[in-house]
Amino acid sequence: MSQGESPELSRSVSWFLRELWKTIKYIFRRYFRQIMIVLVVIILFAATFYGGMRYERFRADKSVKTVESDRLNLPTGAKVTAPARIEGSVTKIDDKSITIKGNDGKAVSYTFDTKVTVLAAGKIAKMEVIKVGDSVRLYTKSGADNSNIINRISDLSTK
Repeated sequence: MSQGESPELSRSVSWFLRELWKTIKYIFRRYFRQIMIVLVVIILFAATFYGGMRYERFRADKSVKTVESDRLNLPTGAKVTAPARIEGSVTKIDDKSITIKGNDGKAVSYTFDTKVTVLAAGKIAKMEVIKVGDSVRLYTKSGADNSNIINRISDLSTK
């Protein structure tokens, strides 16, 4: 006890702390099951949330992959329904689609998205920059009918 404290104040504080501790013990004994259930639910929710976030990060890292029919053992010209990155040379191009000759020598046609982005020399360009014979990289997304839709084209011929 310090000089300025009265003995009544010290006794009342210690009585308050004792009563508070008794109340906490009573609540814990009486509602132990409910408290444990709430803690388990909170822990399970946190673990599920954390696991989901880890899965989404993993999925985002793996969503863009190089698709070559010989490497993935796909039949030539097969449609890949996951987002993909495809490289090859342009054999035909029009307003709605592009045909690419891949590493296996087979030509596959892809449809453009309504908002396709064209990159040439690292800058956004117009579709007219892409010509037959250019080396390009296509970035696809899955369409409603499981078709690959091109949403970005990089012209690899211009550096």
